[in-house]
Amino acid sequence: MFFLCDYFFDFFIKNVIVFAEKNNMAVQDGQYEITFSIWNGEDENSTPLWEETHITMVRGGIYSVALGSIVSFNDPNQDLDLSDALSFAVPYYLGINVKGDMYYNV
Repeated sequence: MFFLCDYFFDFFIKNVIVFAEKNNMAVQDGQYEITFSIWNGEDENSTPLWEETHITMVRGGIYSVALGSIVSFNDPNQDLDLSDALSFAVPYYLGINVKGDMYYNV
């Protein structure tokens, strides 16, 4: 279960997320590898538009990351061509993948 709060700041999205097991108890404290991705839809026919991986400390089920701090939203495929920049003028879907497990859509 994820609870998401976000805000925009200089093309970064700052997230504070509560990460819980299926029983609604916080996951064990520790370092987790979490891959975030932005998609153009919510099903298996969707296309990933942006992705970055963070290794972050989780304490009490809470962690914070700044999305866009590793891979810019202005150049998601890092080829210096800005024609693929994310405009955020249309709805996007956030995918969260923890330690190579299944994606969670937010």
